[in-house]
Amino acid sequence: MQVTIAHKHQKKIMVISHERSGTHFLMNTIAGNYTYLSDPWLNLDFDLPLNFYASYGLKQYFKKFENASILNIFKSHHTAGFFEDIIDYVAEQFHVFYIFRDPRNCLISNWRLIKSLRWDEGPKLASASEFIRAEPSGAMMRYQKKQERNMLQRWQTHVQGWHELSEKHPNIKLCLLSYEELDQNFEATIRKISSFLGQQNHSLLRPDIDKNVVGLHGKKSTNFRDYFDQKDLDFVAKEVGNFMAKINYL
Repeated sequence: MQVTIAHKHQKKIMVISHERSGTHFLMNTIAGNYTYLSDPWLNLDFDLPLNFYASYGLKQYFKKFENASILNIFKSHHTAGFFEDIIDYVAEQFHVFYIFRDPRNCLISNWRLIKSLRWDEGPKLASASEFIRAEPSGAMMRYQKKQERNMLQRWQTHVQGWHELSEKHPNIKLCLLSYEELDQNFEATIRKISSFLGQQNHSLLRPDIDKNVVGLHGKKSTNFRDYFDQKDLDFVAKEVGNFMAKINYL
């Protein structure tokens, strides 16, 4: 793809998330309020013939763009384990954002998307209730380092991994945001992003939440109360409740 280069030097941006966590909402927010582009984006995925399980290979790929002021945002859904060995280099070259979302709504959105796809992205099940209890399978396995016993545990490994990586390397700047704070406290979150980037935003442009989103569009509810009964919510609490409480979801 064609990339756009800034006229003056600035760090590149990478946005990382578990699938269906508001990835493009954040990318479009950054593009709309700062000097970056969310379309086209650089996709760290099937698009690239890379062995993502070899961190040195990833680093060699990033070195091709070393110190280049690319304005197109890089996007990834990989767990922290893929980046841990090279996080110092990645954070030197990129402003790294990680966005996460309440797993109850995140996994409903993921279940709906997977059901709609024509390929084997993951468990295609009749209900969100079955989905959160299923083992990961299919193409989604490319984003994880090990098998998880269910989709909730997969979500926790992803989100907890990036939180722990940030805590383990306090000298490395990573910006962790929740979908909910971006959605519900947009202006305050913009101030947080401005501080992280060291850039002043000259507008307060809130993008359409569905802009550039891969797959499903429309306003169908992903509110977990429309899909889960009390047994499901008890299962969520048993599996990931402690971690959800730690990051203010319970």
